[in-house]
Amino acid sequence: MAGREKRKRILFVDRNYYPDRDPEDFPPRDELHPSIQAFYSIAEGLEEKCDVEKCFDFDPRIAVVIQRRKRTEQEYDALITHVPFTTDLPARVVVDGYEARYGDSLRILEGIKRDTPSMPIIAYTGAARLDGVVALFKRRGIDEVVFKSREWQADLLKIKTALNRLCSAGFKLKN
Repeated sequence: MAGREKRKRILFVDRNYYPDRDPEDFPPRDELHPSIQAFYSIAEGLEEKCDVEKCFDFDPRIAVVIQRRKRTEQEYDALITHVPFTTDLPARVVVDGYEARYGDSLRILEGIKRDTPSMPIIAYTGAARLDGVVALFKRRGIDEVVFKSREWQADLLKIKTALNRLCSAGFKLKN
C-alpha cells in the first residue's frame, strides 16, 4: 500500500507479579498489581502505531525468541524491557553492587545487542536513578533508560520519545 507507514514491531517485557499463573488467568484488570495495570496501559498507548507483543518474565528465552523472529520477516524493531535483578544480594546502592545485582540480565541484553545490533533496547526500569547505573546499562547494550514513575502516562511519553529517537527516520509516535 503506497504511502502507508509500516507498523513497528515491539517486544515489551515486564515482570510477572503472578508467577504461578498464565497471563490469561490473571485477575480482572482493575484488580491487577498497579505495575501490570501500567504495563497494559503503556502497551495500549503504543499500539496506535506499533504491533506490540507483550511478554512476562525476562529470562534467556527472550534472546531465543528474538533470534527466531530475526530469521523471518517478523523481526522486532525494538525491545522494551524491565531489567530484573538478583535478589540474593544486599540492596546496597553502590554501582559495583548494581553490576552484581543486574549482571545476569545485563549479560542477556548484551548478547541480544551483539546478535541484533540494529534493534534498539529500551530499559523500562525501577532501578535507582544514578548516573553510574545509567552508564552501566548503556555500557552493556541498552540504548535508552526510562525510569518508572508513579504515572504511566508520563512513562508512556518517555518511551515514545525514546522510540522516536532510536527507531528509523519517518517513524514518529504522537506524544
